[in-house]
This record gives sequence, structure tokens and C-alpha cells, in this order.
Amino acid sequence: MLDNRTPHNDFFYQVMSRKEMAQVFFNRYLPKIILPLAKLEELVLVESKHISDEGISLYNDLLYMCPLHNGQIGYFSL
Repeated sequence: MLDNRTPHNDFFYQVMSRKEMAQVFFNRYLPKIILPLAKLEELVLVESKHISDEGISLYNDLLYMCPLHNGQIGYFSL
């Protein structure tokens, strides 16, 4: 079986799986209309495996759950 991992992917995962680094990233790159709604101090790294309608397992590199100021929940993927 081939190993498709690359050093830069491992580095990105290690850095961005740290909540404080993800907060800095999202604070800089979220659209200005969304940023005031997001409670970035409450980010939670969550499981990112999903099953498609066709039954295929799908993975995101990193998925954060973020409460929004209106009581809803947002998800940010990296």
C-alpha cells in the first residue's frame, strides 16, 4: 500500500490542529461578514469522517465546530 502523506501535510495538520493556531488563521481569513458572528474562542476540533449519500466514506483534513452569536453552530474546514 502506498503512503500518500507528505511532510507539508503532516506539518499543516500538526499546526492547525492546535486550537490557538486555528483561531489565528480563522480570524485572519474568514470573510468579514462571518467573523463577527463566530465565537472563535469556543472552537472545538471534531471528527471529520462523513458518509456520502452513495455510502462512500469522506474525510476533511480538519473540521472545527464553532458556536455562532445567534445560537447556531458553524463548521469550518481546513
